[in-house]
Amino acid sequence: MSNAVAMRQLEERKVDSEVLLAVWSPKIDILALYFSSGEVTLYRIVWQKIWSLQTQDPIMDIVWRSDSKVLALGYSTKGKISIFDMESNVPIHELDLCSSDTGSELSFLKWITLKEYHHPSDSIPSQKKQDNRTDSPWTFLNKFPDLTKAYSYNPSIQEETENCKKLDSGGIETLLISGTKDGVVNLYFNGFLYFSRMDVREILGGGHVVSIRDAAISHDLNFFSIIVSKTEEENEMDLVIYSMPLISMCFKELVILSEKYCILSGTTKYMSDTIKHIKEAWEEILIEMDTKLASYAKQLPEGGMTADFLELLMFGTPSAELEHFLLQELTEKGLKKLGHSIEVSYSNVQRLVLKYLHTVSQSLNFHLAEIVGIVKASEKFKILGIKEYQIDETLKAAFGFWNKGIELQQVLDESMKNFKAFFRWIYVEILKLSEETVSEELCKVSQQDIQFIAEFLKTFAVVSRPNEDSSYGLEDSWYSALLKYKHKYLEKVGQYIKSSKLYQPVDRSKNPWYNFLKESGLTDFPLITQVNEDSSLIDEHINLNLTLNKIFTKMKHNMTDKCQLIAQIPISRKNYGIKLVDSVPVRCSQFNVWDKGLIHGVVYSSNELLLYRLVSNQKGINELKALKIHAGNNTITSCHFYTGDILSLLVSESQEKQKIVQLPLGTVCGFFKNIWLDGETNSELSLESISSVNIFDLFGQGCYKELENICEFSVSGPRKVAVFIFNHRKRLRIYEMEVEDDDDDDENDTTLGNSNISSDLNTSY
Repeated sequence: MSNAVAMRQLEERKVDSEVLLAVWSPKIDILALYFSSGEVTLYRIVWQKIWSLQTQDPIMDIVWRSDSKVLALGYSTKGKISIFDMESNVPIHELDLCSSDTGSELSFLKWITLKEYHHPSDSIPSQKKQDNRTDSPWTFLNKFPDLTKAYSYNPSIQEETENCKKLDSGGIETLLISGTKDGVVNLYFNGFLYFSRMDVREILGGGHVVSIRDAAISHDLNFFSIIVSKTEEENEMDLVIYSMPLISMCFKELVILSEKYCILSGTTKYMSDTIKHIKEAWEEILIEMDTKLASYAKQLPEGGMTADFLELLMFGTPSAELEHFLLQELTEKGLKKLGHSIEVSYSNVQRLVLKYLHTVSQSLNFHLAEIVGIVKASEKFKILGIKEYQIDETLKAAFGFWNKGIELQQVLDESMKNFKAFFRWIYVEILKLSEETVSEELCKVSQQDIQFIAEFLKTFAVVSRPNEDSSYGLEDSWYSALLKYKHKYLEKVGQYIKSSKLYQPVDRSKNPWYNFLKESGLTDFPLITQVNEDSSLIDEHINLNLTLNKIFTKMKHNMTDKCQLIAQIPISRKNYGIKLVDSVPVRCSQFNVWDKGLIHGVVYSSNELLLYRLVSNQKGINELKALKIHAGNNTITSCHFYTGDILSLLVSESQEKQKIVQLPLGTVCGFFKNIWLDGETNSELSLESISSVNIFDLFGQGCYKELENICEFSVSGPRKVAVFIFNHRKRLRIYEMEVEDDDDDDENDTTLGNSNISSDLNTSY
């Protein structure tokens, strides 16, 4: 037992701001600190800063995912949860509790792992299992090309496309639980798939407003135990136990949905980034030519610009205005440079569409089609609120987007041909007007070239002022929009990458497939994807995102009516003289090794800790016992679970003297006493009937280590480390736990690193 509290000091630091929160990573020697200045910083155990983040809103808690790769920050006032990768201070996912019916102000946050919990063995093969099969469709799907190597270099883009992989727990299912001050518990499978909302106030039959203080789930995933506090004035707390078998019953379906949600989130993010690159590749190059053409068109009557260019094409004689425009505005050198730039721009757009957009569209359609098949295989998806028709609508939207991408590719091919012919012709005409020698090869113009040039000039004819009886209003017409939008003469590609109707849709009258559908009456056949002729690529993308979000937002979140109250046990009441201490620490061990149960620890008076032990089976709560831990004349300042079966307590003899106590729960399990509910969910608990154990009488000096001037601490059993915060909260000390007796902490073993925060560590406080 003595080795359990033998410690060796590793580090001591003075900081400029008060430390409000300190949370250890469960698997890596990383400490997350939250300061009164609003800064969140991650440090390695040697005090090497990983990253820091300045927050504007107060943080209620910091929780780590079990693999230590991801952590979540819970903001108390904004009702927001931000999830971060361990290596970056840029959030990879955000959950907003105020955006819907998920509740409001955050009061509780916990991220638990479900790997040790019971779940059905006859589950549908998850994607991770399918990946290991040689016949998996994943083997034949193209990997997404690196967007950082596309038209422009942006190092953050590729990292953002990997965010869904960071949310993936790597085969270990997790559950993020949040509680609010108005009594709502929200569940997020694997930390991001929101699938359940439970209003504890409704479960209790209304009445007092309750705030969630702690929550835990049984090992079979059937029962929740929640500690709630009532109004702040009364400072009353209850332990609420209720059944909610949704997770256990639909565990395999939740695993699949979370995997698909992760994949679809990453895929759509990659798709959005690709479209951003397409916009950038197009509009940065073509502004110059559009501006010059627009300036020239303003000098002529309506249709004059088209007439001038056609006259030059047919008769070889330019008007005075056109001659001035070609020689003074475009110039030989400028046209040559512009033609090259436009060719590069179109090539970039074409590469992005072919290599990136088609790849991600193919992948998205595959995953959606797979979801359709999976949902049809199990009725339990309907229990979770997944609708087949909604997935079908999303699949149609995905096909519509893909078709629009193919259409854009065809327009690109056509425009490339027209551009090359047009600029080659204009270049020759400028040389002739400049009385320069033109080679015979350059002067050759084929009938096909003339056709390409004529097609290009049709773009000029299309852009004309609409008639008064036009179906387009002046404000909504493409002409009015194009007067504000510079790209209006050059080509047809620009209309696809803005959110508006196409002002020059593709002519489908000569398309054999389109004519076949029209003549056979199959246009409205459900299995044939409808093509919205007037929509742009951006409009199709917006529609796809809207329908895709509905798949998961339509999940049956409100599960309050599916919950059954089992017990409501009062922890503190005024009418029997027990009132909780201020800032009462509520701690819960999610799973302990000595009986596979749940342990709630509540400091309900200055020197006593009340422990509840719950063990459940398929029939219900098998055991419900309680034990009071007494600290004698000492004050219990804080408590944390070191491991599943060891409870760490910080007790104070005075403001200057403290003890760190390591309490093995297995040694006190015999002192727990049954609490009989007698079928009464609101039966009063007789605290006098609960056994009380004085830890110092039971274990003596072997269970604690003496400290000085400590107000708070944080421990990590898996990493065998602890951090202690001094009374003024501007100084902290890190210890290694469970060292050999010979290596027990003394001043000679103290390691003081060089702090970039403050170098003065010898100040007395």
